[in-house]
Amino acid sequence: MICYQQEKYVREAVVAALAQECEPLEIILSDDCSTDFTFSIIEEESAKYSGPHNVIINRNSSNLGIEHLNKIMSLASGDFVVIAHGDDVSMPNRTRRMVETWIDKKVSLVSSNAIIVDSNSHPLGKFSKEEADKEIPLKEINFITW
Repeated sequence: MICYQQEKYVREAVVAALAQECEPLEIILSDDCSTDFTFSIIEEESAKYSGPHNVIINRNSSNLGIEHLNKIMSLASGDFVVIAHGDDVSMPNRTRRMVETWIDKKVSLVSSNAIIVDSNSHPLGKFSKEEADKEIPLKEINFITW
């Protein structure tokens, strides 16, 4: 989980990450040198956690911006990485379903839908209106290069 200046949302996001049904998991909670209470909340929720997942917390000594993702990847040891942010609240079955799809379909990239919410967590609708799983050929994926 990549976090920066998300004290308003990060507690719910961390609790949801720690509640994932898939095992074993390595959960990396990383703050990009926030000046608010984001990292304190991450520490607080991590200290309360006693479940089966291996939890790693990190706080960058300076703000890395987009390079924060590279930092996370250097900390990760798993074969399958699920990216989330400090304002993302994942359903408990998100990781399990993504891993099952990755294994069953033998694909190299899996993504999940999202329910968009307003600043008060009221649902506004799904990001994608697709109701069923959808396979997209590689030639139809647009890649952004930096």
